Amino acid sequence: MAAAAWIAWLLLMAAGCLDAAHAEASLRITSAEFLGEGRATGETVALPDTRTLRGHPAGGIGHYHMRFHLEAMPQAVWALDADRLSAAHEVRLNGQLVHGSLDNVQRSTRLAQTLIPLPPKLLQVGENTLDISIRTGALAGMSALTVGPATALVDEHQRQQLRSVATPQLLNVAGAGISLFMLFVWARRRSDTVLGSFGALCLLASARNYAYFESGTVLPTLWSSWLYMMAQLVTALLLGVFAMGFAERKPPLYKNALLSLAVVFPPLSLLAVWADAPHLARLWLYPLLLTLLLAAVGLVTQAVWRRRALSEMPLVAGLACVLAAGVHDYLYQQGRLSVMGSFWMPYA
Repeated sequence: MAAAAWIAWLLLMAAGCLDAAHAEASLRITSAEFLGEGRATGETVALPDTRTLRGHPAGGIGHYHMRFHLEAMPQAVWALDADRLSAAHEVRLNGQLVHGSLDNVQRSTRLAQTLIPLPPKLLQVGENTLDISIRTGALAGMSALTVGPATALVDEHQRQQLRSVATPQLLNVAGAGISLFMLFVWARRRSDTVLGSFGALCLLASARNYAYFESGTVLPTLWSSWLYMMAQLVTALLLGVFAMGFAERKPPLYKNALLSLAVVFPPLSLLAVWADAPHLARLWLYPLLLTLLLAAVGLVTQAVWRRRALSEMPLVAGLACVLAAGVHDYLYQQGRLSVMGSFWMPYA
């Protein structure tokens, strides 16, 4: 038994050494020459790069040119791993296209972790060039890159996907399950608008958050973007209905603001989508949704304070977290924060 344990330990150590060797063989690319759309000269930038934080306009197509050096030909299949890369991209290795396309202008410009295999025959001893062209929205830029043995990069890619994609999706699936139970209870007690609105709110938010991590869509990108904006609007409206029911008050100013936004938001956002400028709708209309969210949190907080209900304080704390996440996500989406960040709302 002891000998078998030692053999197993030695095998594990050997596997660890192989993984370490793969990790050591990987190369980290932390700088590039960037050329913006419509510019004649490039500039050297550090990676990760957030274009808006260095005063460069967002949107359009940007080109990153990088070099890396190989002392010998790789003995295993290599890959390229990017923590943040626009879904609309083209990757060229030593001048040859190896992944992606910019021909489809409707393709999502959302930044995501991307793992790309590199054809061994295109790698060469000495200097290699890597050219990446990306189409971006308001959140524009790219992370640092790692090139190395695919086996090591795949493992890390899967771990990162588990942390940043699978975990929030599972959290929102659980939230949707609880919401369905609440709606089932509400179906037996239709007069309980507080329970019904809160269940519908949580179900819609969970479905929206889950769908955000899905890379494919059956609709063109612009229309799926509009539906996502509508989900944001309905979420704010449901929260308003819940807040007024919970507080047993319907302030005229707040109620009228909800009704006005319900009338104005859909056609304005639809016009922005038709003009191929959904980012403008987010820029000007999302702050209105955040203002309504702030008012809802204030209404619930006043009701809890008035009733001196300590058991309801976690609700106030939860809504405050949602408000903070909404402000953060708006700033992140508008390129005011580093591209290496992430959206908080799926967790809040």
